[in-house]
Amino acid sequence: GKKVDLEKKAALQAKKEAKQEKAARKRLTKEARGGDGAEGGDSDAFAFEALLQQYKATDRKEVQSGQAEVVALDGFPLARANASLTLYEDAKKKNAELFLFGGEYYDGIENIVLDHLLKYDLGKNEWKRINTTNPTPLPRCAHSCVYYNHAFYVFGGEKASADQYYHYKDLWRYDIKLQKWEEIKAPKATGTHPTARSGHTAVVWKHYMVIFGGFYEATKDTSPRWYNDVYVMDLQTNLWLDIPHSKLTSRPEPRSACNSAVIDEEDCLIVHGGFSKLSKGNSLSRTHANDRGDATITSETKVHNDTWVLRLKPILSNKPPSWERLTSSVQRNALRSLNSSPDGRAGTASVAFKNRMVSFGGVVDAENLHHKLNSVFYADLFAFDIERRKWFPIHINKSAAVGKGGKRRRR
Repeated sequence: GKKVDLEKKAALQAKKEAKQEKAARKRLTKEARGGDGAEGGDSDAFAFEALLQQYKATDRKEVQSGQAEVVALDGFPLARANASLTLYEDAKKKNAELFLFGGEYYDGIENIVLDHLLKYDLGKNEWKRINTTNPTPLPRCAHSCVYYNHAFYVFGGEKASADQYYHYKDLWRYDIKLQKWEEIKAPKATGTHPTARSGHTAVVWKHYMVIFGGFYEATKDTSPRWYNDVYVMDLQTNLWLDIPHSKLTSRPEPRSACNSAVIDEEDCLIVHGGFSKLSKGNSLSRTHANDRGDATITSETKVHNDTWVLRLKPILSNKPPSWERLTSSVQRNALRSLNSSPDGRAGTASVAFKNRMVSFGGVVDAENLHHKLNSVFYADLFAFDIERRKWFPIHINKSAAVGKGGKRRRR
């Protein structure tokens, strides 16, 4: 018989659940409003929260064996975006695995948010889906995920429907060896707890998880909020530290989708770029060149160009980390900046290497009149040297042509 594609089956099930969710959300919203159709953001939030609790109580199916079920996939997982991908290296077995969690995809009709947990064996070139026992995190995307001590930690994220966003503020720990999820509920009386958000940055430094930035939006009719606050959790005690957020201190502007990496040699976190949106009535007038010349349009988006460093060492002395600006947000030569740095971009991928942050790609979004979105994507590589406080382009050496014909001709 034919092999059953478990991922496609799961996608169909997710689509079915999404339709049920949509119908239930409408019913709950109507009940919360008293059935009279009156508008009210609080009622929408109440209805959606009730729906999530209902989903958590009824739609989660306990694995019958009491242990996680690991099922091999026939091919690649379901397509998705805004998922987390976490590397785990087992030194004893000399093997490495990638863990893929959450994400979203659009099937042409509606947006489906996933709660799938999968792993990819780099040695065997094999994908597997892990069906864990309850409790497990709810479906989400644009969350953060960091690795520490044979486990990875998932914080925040969002679940978006056609007309409403729900942002999470829960923290989950997945034990790789036990194949089990656990929600970490730190005492509210201790430390400074992060609010609900998505699109934030999370990194691990020593045994601390550091969170920066992100954004929150309840409905499409309400103004979104971007953050520039910092939160720190001690992963050894599972307690949030007390990090005061003073408006008098120098720090980056609120943003999401920024470029970041921890430089262990310097005990610091580098943050560059990011994205935010201007409030209504505070749009920027910019001039963009087109095929016939230039045209002045109104942009509602803001892409940040500055680079900051967060000094983390004070955390060891129970003091808040401190910010220092490394590069300015002012572009003296826009063309030169685009060719020599990832300035003006959001959503870049980054990794730390020695005392440098290496950055790839990114996108520049400009939301113009009538909410038309113009996007430019990049596929280049840059390195930021923290000692020189400067970006450098990384050029790829072109390999020689294979076979007869001598050297490859330069273009």
